[in-house]
Amino acid sequence: MEEEIRKEEVAGYIKSHIDDAILSSEKINDEPRYHHCTSYDMAPSIIKYGFLSAVAQQETGITSYSDDIVKRVLMDDFHVNGNDGISFAVMNLKDLYRDEIEFDPMSPTGVDFIVDIPWRLVRNTENYGNEFVSDLAVDSKYIRYLDLRIKRLLIEELRYDNHDEMVRRYNNIIRISNAIKEYNSGIVLRELSDDRKMYLDYNKIRNYPRIKIKK
Repeated sequence: MEEEIRKEEVAGYIKSHIDDAILSSEKINDEPRYHHCTSYDMAPSIIKYGFLSAVAQQETGITSYSDDIVKRVLMDDFHVNGNDGISFAVMNLKDLYRDEIEFDPMSPTGVDFIVDIPWRLVRNTENYGNEFVSDLAVDSKYIRYLDLRIKRLLIEELRYDNHDEMVRRYNNIIRISNAIKEYNSGIVLRELSDDRKMYLDYNKIRNYPRIKIKK
């Protein structure tokens, strides 16, 4: 099912549909410490397969990049430290050195998985001062929350007339909701463009029509 809308309707359409899916809201409190940021495109495969190293992604056919692309692109886009480890970020650490960069998993351009991992991760400050690496694959059953910041992103993207990009991300939210329903209904989907948690009804979102811009 697909619905055509005019370019000037994109922002209002997406905002109203996200608002319609809100179940409740609360102030943000303490949560599991590990964050993993990825693209809207890749989020459904993480819900299905969990967090895999770049090598494991290649072996399972999730990705099919050349070795050079794996080394240069995959690590940056999907926050993987090396080809055989999975990176997570811990926020608000007090022991960062002055020259260390802190990775921000809360960028509105990606989705932020909040993960409750029961084993100890190893800190690796080669890329970021707040990066922790798991040598083991992390099953999707450990995902507690999947956070979007789509309303904030709407403001940023539409400032640059990126309507097609917003449509693509909105359609990926529908894919994400379908993946939650099919593979891990325990994941809580949220919208966090401000300082409140907006809990979203993924069952409602998964039944929304995908959209495209009228030509």
